[in-house]
Amino acid sequence: MSFEVVIPALAFRTAENELDLGLTRAYAERAAGTWADRFILSGSTVLGDLLAPTERALILDVWSEVMEPSRLVACCWCREDIEQAGQQKILPLVVMRDLRDRAQACSFDPSEPDYPDTIYIVISVRAGKFVRAAAFGWDPEKTEFSEINLPCR
Repeated sequence: MSFEVVIPALAFRTAENELDLGLTRAYAERAAGTWADRFILSGSTVLGDLLAPTERALILDVWSEVMEPSRLVACCWCREDIEQAGQQKILPLVVMRDLRDRAQACSFDPSEPDYPDTIYIVISVRAGKFVRAAAFGWDPEKTEFSEINLPCR
């Protein structure tokens, strides 16, 4: 059985609550030499949703300077994050926040989602318990999101 090990990366702050890029770089350098296949940057584990897009971009910069982008996954909380990940050739992991319907997922062009090449991971939780996880991709022939099989490499 073949699979990839994906680890949420830590983000560090100073005593003044500023992003500590020096410590983040040191951590990224050590992580680069490990057995881990990929690292998720700015995810919910490190409260990435509370960081400003500029802070998340700085974290991508630091990590991409010490390891190849193919080992990185950028947790994207907004459109700017997705654009930044794309510019750096880092795989985006898009968080669909507060989306109540298809119109919000396709806010810029109602006939197509904003990011048709992005795979969306949906985690269902009911009564505080995990129920199911599924991956969805845009099907241009059906012009809708369809569940897809997302194999691990």
